[in-house]
Amino acid sequence: AAKYEEIYAPEVKDFVYITDRAYTEREILKMEIKILNVLSFDLGRPLPLHFLRRASKAGGVEAVTHTLAKYIMELSLGDYKMCSVAPSKLAAAALALSMRILDDSSKMSNVWSTTLSHYTRYTIDQLLPTVHSLSALLANAPLAKLATVYQKYSHKKFMKISRIPSLDATLLKNIAAGDD
Repeated sequence: AAKYEEIYAPEVKDFVYITDRAYTEREILKMEIKILNVLSFDLGRPLPLHFLRRASKAGGVEAVTHTLAKYIMELSLGDYKMCSVAPSKLAAAALALSMRILDDSSKMSNVWSTTLSHYTRYTIDQLLPTVHSLSALLANAPLAKLATVYQKYSHKKFMKISRIPSLDATLLKNIAAGDD
């Protein structure tokens, strides 16, 4: 995992040292190959952020829309029910919700363009159940027991996005209920 995730991957000799020389460099490398073969070299799952960047670029959205979508996606990390949602769908739903929130004159049905459908491979109808769940999370964020994400996105670095007036609880509850 360290070789895959870390910017500066540890060397094999570091693992020999960590194990107090219980294993040689050759033994560590052989076991690493065994593990990789069992995993079929499938070490990770794409992150929602990767899909969000692509969709944001395809949709030509502004930085504030992208940042709000990132905030929404991060809120989903603390909700176990969201674990089963595909990263691509989570990103698309967060972007759709973000676009709807920031364009108060629109409806959920008309924020999602054919271009976004093409690049994300999701229609708005496919995204709506996830959008509703994300909207409920967003509505509860200021009062949530774990407010770390809310606090993080209330800083200037993140455009104070968690505190924007557009995040009106009434609007979010209506979207969560499917009344938009």
